[in-house]
Amino acid sequence: MGNASNNRGYSSDITIERNRIANISTVVGVSGGIAADINENVFVSPSNRTYRFPNNGASNLKVSNNMIWNYCGGSTLAAIAITPEGTNRLDFVMTGNQVNNNTIYNTSACNMQAVEYGILMDRAQGSVQNNIVALTGTNNPTALRLVGSELKTKLISNHNILWYRTG
Repeated sequence: MGNASNNRGYSSDITIERNRIANISTVVGVSGGIAADINENVFVSPSNRTYRFPNNGASNLKVSNNMIWNYCGGSTLAAIAITPEGTNRLDFVMTGNQVNNNTIYNTSACNMQAVEYGILMDRAQGSVQNNIVALTGTNNPTALRLVGSELKTKLISNHNILWYRTG
């Protein structure tokens, strides 16, 4: 039936803050600091009514005041990533997420072919504000990547300082 925070087996309303994450490396896969794969759980009641959790996609993940630097390896680098878990329905959009006041500085050049993101929000709405992102990779790094529908009206992104190497 849940617990004191009304969490019924799915991840929502989680805060990740005040961490120092450094010198992370891998040989394959994704390397980075904070990665949240949000999963939508579906329950069909005996009366054939469908319930989806978190309600209305409200994952409400808060990632703030973290420092992430020197991460490398694998095929993808992402300092902070909020993405839907791979088997979710394609129209599942996570809402209420906040990525604010983080510092990201990646000087590692251990895999020149890796795709590099400072902050990646895929089908995640909310806010991305007051972050400092500096990437020195040579494979066209992307400081901030926002993917999804209705981003102009449902995602606030401002007051970020973004720097990446060009060439």
